[in-house]
Amino acid sequence: MSETHQYPPLLRDLGVVLTFIVVWLWPRLWGNFFARIERWGGRLGSHQVGSVVCVAMLVIVIRLSVLPFVKAPVPSNDDEFSYLLAGDTFAHGRLANPPHPMWVFFETLHVNQFPTYGSKYFPGQGAVLALGEVLGHPWIGVLVSMGCFCGVLTWALQGWVPSRWALLGGILAAIEFGPPRNYWINSYWGGAVAAFGGALVLGAYSRILRHQRVRDSLLFAAGIGILANSRPYEGAIFSLIFLAALAWGLLRKPATERGEVVARVVVPMAGVLILFGAFIGFYNWRVTGDPFLLPYTVNDRTYLTVPKFQWQKMGPPLQYRNHGAPLALC
Repeated sequence: MSETHQYPPLLRDLGVVLTFIVVWLWPRLWGNFFARIERWGGRLGSHQVGSVVCVAMLVIVIRLSVLPFVKAPVPSNDDEFSYLLAGDTFAHGRLANPPHPMWVFFETLHVNQFPTYGSKYFPGQGAVLALGEVLGHPWIGVLVSMGCFCGVLTWALQGWVPSRWALLGGILAAIEFGPPRNYWINSYWGGAVAAFGGALVLGAYSRILRHQRVRDSLLFAAGIGILANSRPYEGAIFSLIFLAALAWGLLRKPATERGEVVARVVVPMAGVLILFGAFIGFYNWRVTGDPFLLPYTVNDRTYLTVPKFQWQKMGPPLQYRNHGAPLALC
């Protein structure tokens, strides 16, 4: 995000210092005012669905309130342009584009030219930008995704802490992610999609251990699927931790309840994960021609010699057609 959208550090630090001084010297200042807010928050927090909706709307209202001063973001880096390419492709009803006849003059970072023309990234963020483009502007998708993330985070916290504290956590998230100083809401890089999936996993996990409801199992698996389509590496680590903890918790159930656990948890979860896996395979097939070959891998093989992981081997030296291509190593 451009530095012009950041708050001046000196002004921010001065505000923190002044706030600390006021609270220290006059601890009861505005006490009645904040007590009323606390009582109102407690009443709102008791309505779980209402809390989720209010937090989601709060994020959108915060960002739109400063829209006259901080306009919708203008893409400025290669990642954003790659995601926007994916969004535009999806918005036109395609998963991939045919190679450009003059592709050799249009090579750029994070974009594949063959076997199809499109973004190397996973489709989650592109789908959000496509929704925004259909609604009028790709940034609308970013705005909606941020609201959904903070709302679902509130729902996730409701599974772990009392409802009023969950509402407070959601409000703090809205304050953090709503203002334009946060690049998640003021760029096209994304972040909210993967965070949304992680919040689904977090919230559904606690509910599955308590209730073993089919609904929660579906949401848990949907969260894993969203992570797989947005941030698969980090998402895999995150999901495996919760899957292992969930398996351990369910295996400790009495033997008489295990049949119900399989029917209410394992089968619904497996069904959703199979659907997501089938979509990933179909998407890969349309983009790379191979259900098991990721667009990200195609891009690495085309432009990189340095491996991503320690256990991989160095690739052979590559001959680049354009001077800017080696920048893909960054």
